[in-house]
Parts: sequence; structure tokens; C-alpha cells
Amino acid sequence: MSEAPRDARTDEPFCSHCGYVLTGLTESSKCPECGRPLVEVLVRPSLAARGGKRWTSTARIFGTPLIQVALGPHGRERMGRARAVIAVGDIAVGCFAVGSVVSVGVVALGGTLAVGVVSLSALAVGLIAFGGLALGGIACAGLAAGVVAIGGLACGVYAMGGMAIGVHAAGGAAYGAHLITGVRRDPAAVAAFRSLEPFLGSLWPPGQILLIYLRVLAYGAVVAAITAVGVALAYLASSSRTAR
Repeated sequence: MSEAPRDARTDEPFCSHCGYVLTGLTESSKCPECGRPLVEVLVRPSLAARGGKRWTSTARIFGTPLIQVALGPHGRERMGRARAVIAVGDIAVGCFAVGSVVSVGVVALGGTLAVGVVSLSALAVGLIAFGGLALGGIACAGLAAGVVAIGGLACGVYAMGGMAIGVHAAGGAAYGAHLITGVRRDPAAVAAFRSLEPFLGSLWPPGQILLIYLRVLAYGAVVAAITAVGVALAYLASSSRTAR
């Protein structure tokens, strides 16, 4: 029969799943309370506290911290969760979010998953998305899916890549209703891609892909700059309101 869980002191190992204090447990490889393997759930707070980073700025915008950093394990947290206007953490949520695992924000960068208006990650989801796998309005990636998709494998209404699948597709191997390949140039596809040139530049021939990427990055930078201006104005408004 296991003892009832109790609050852990800073120097006591505990189960990260159920909070059970594991001090003195020597004859079991599992947590007595929840049965999870110790190799998965054992946390030593004193070591975790030294390994992680926590910091929150005193400046706030309408009650929300301007900057918050939460990286690595700390206390009972196995991952840092940052929520601020500018958030940096293992899991980050903010206007500007930089996460080592997940980031969610207007501008979301890094980690396994990024979701935002502008996103850059291994898996990126956004209006403008860059990543190993990107899903978005404009998606640029090894595997890209979106309204406009550009990548090694591209799937979209307008798709361009080594293999392109879409209503209008251009690539070494292209599949869809209207195609541009090395041996075929469908007039409807040519007209469709030319309609995007004012926004993305020339989408054909393939040698233009780098220039397209740079232009899309420039659009992302514009979104970031507008967001930064919005944050600055909100900060000034919040500071003025607090000073009254």
C-alpha cells in the first residue's frame, strides 16, 4: 500500500505525472502511486532548478508581461511555459513567440511546431509558413501545402517544386489541371503563375525559387515590423494609463 502523495520539498525527488514524493524508493522501477516508469517521470527539483531558466520582466502591457523567458525544467515543471508579449520558452505563446518545442504567436519561430501569421519551424502553420513541413497561405518547405506552395514536394492551388501537385502546377514532375513542365507549357498555367508575379516575382523558371523565398521572407519581416510597432504603441498606451 503506497503512502498518500504529499507536497515535495525543493530537495525531494517526485513523480512529474502525479506529484508523488519518491524519497526512499529503492526497490521499484515504477511510481507507487500512478505506476509510471521512473525513467520517464522521476524529477529531482534541486537539479531541475539549476538546469532551467525563469525570468519575467516587470514591464507589462495591460497586465501581460512584456517579456517572459521559461526554458528547461524548473521545480515541478519539466518544460518551461512562457506567455507574454515576447515569449521565449519550451512552449511559448505571445505576439512574438520563440519556442524550443511549440510556439504560437503573430510571429512564431522555432521548435517542433510553430503556429502564427508568420511561422518558421520543423512543422510550420501560418499565413506565411516556412519549415521542413509547411502548411499555409504561402508555404515554402521541403514538403509544402497551401494556396501557394513552393518546395521539394508542393501541393496547392498554385504549386511549384521538384514534384508539384495542384490546380496550377509547375515542376520537374507536375500533376494537376494546368501544367508547366520541361516539355509542356499550358497557357492557363502560365497565365495563372503570371497573375502572382506582382506579389512573388517570377514563379518560372525554377531558378527563380531562391528569389521567391527571399521575397516571401521580406513579407514576413514586414509583418514582424508591423507587430513590433503595434507592441510599442500598446506599451506606450499602457504606460500612460498606469501613470495616471
